[in-house]
Amino acid sequence: MLDDADKVPPLYQPGPYWKAATKAAINELKEFGLSDFRGSTNGAATSYGDNAFVDTRSTYNHGIRSLFSKIYRDIYPFNKLFDSQVRLTKAYFEESVQLRTRLYKNQGRVQQLLSKYSAPIDTTKGGCLSKGDFGGRLISHHYLQLLDTLDNVAQAIDVRSKKSFFEIGGGFGVNVHLLIELFPNMRKVIYLDIPPNLYVGTQYLKSFYGDSVIDYKQSRTMTQISFSTDKELEIFCISPDQIEKIKAEVDWFHNAHSFVEMPLSVVKNYCSHVERLLSKENGSISLVSYDGSDLNGTLSPMDLPKCFSRSFEDQMVPTLTPDKSTHHFISR
Repeated sequence: MLDDADKVPPLYQPGPYWKAATKAAINELKEFGLSDFRGSTNGAATSYGDNAFVDTRSTYNHGIRSLFSKIYRDIYPFNKLFDSQVRLTKAYFEESVQLRTRLYKNQGRVQQLLSKYSAPIDTTKGGCLSKGDFGGRLISHHYLQLLDTLDNVAQAIDVRSKKSFFEIGGGFGVNVHLLIELFPNMRKVIYLDIPPNLYVGTQYLKSFYGDSVIDYKQSRTMTQISFSTDKELEIFCISPDQIEKIKAEVDWFHNAHSFVEMPLSVVKNYCSHVERLLSKENGSISLVSYDGSDLNGTLSPMDLPKCFSRSFEDQMVPTLTPDKSTHHFISR
């Protein structure tokens, strides 16, 4: 996967925002694999996962940065100073988990979500630490956050009428997992992400759906990527350049937060393919983005709808975090 990724055109390679993060993630995977990738010892999913990122030394594992990492890990007294800070930060993290659980338990919105979506889902696989007990169910905070987003999008899009779904920048697969478990009509899925994030998400989804997941090893030699005509579950996990091979009609395209972290030329290219693939009769687009941007590293959320030929409704939607809202751009 990584060898192929080095050979694709720049349009399909990580932009400046993600370039350093992917290098760090690759080295974390080489050292730790997927063990505890949602915990505190593995930084492979940092920036898109819910791991407890309390030890920043894991990001200094490539290039000249690795020299500083070695100093802070192995050489006295630097390592002792840093270790003491990590212990303190872990204590703060554990306290924040308890407080977030208490906050969510007292939120009417969370109670509403758990009442509306009662399917038993394993949400803590991978060593998840940010979780809480909600009525006897151990639930990941990250899953609750994405369930809140999904439910808000479903107020604007008739999700139950959709049979196929395409997501670019799907994290480690949580949104796809929620969709499949909560909406039985959703049987055909394309999940696209950059390596090595793609590897993490693929293996996570495989842990639930096994052979229904078509991984990169299988799809890389396909001349075209298309759904079968049956109702069996299919999840294609593909790299960015493989979007050109997709010959399938999709009912719903979704992107959350990652478009604003890409160069504008990359986003426009993706959007042209999305419009090519979207169902003319039943196609919907949902774009979610955090509010605000650093124009030196990210796009303005308001630029996203301009990349499509259709019009969008823009709404600021509250999240489960107090005083924090996100842009929801919905096109029917």
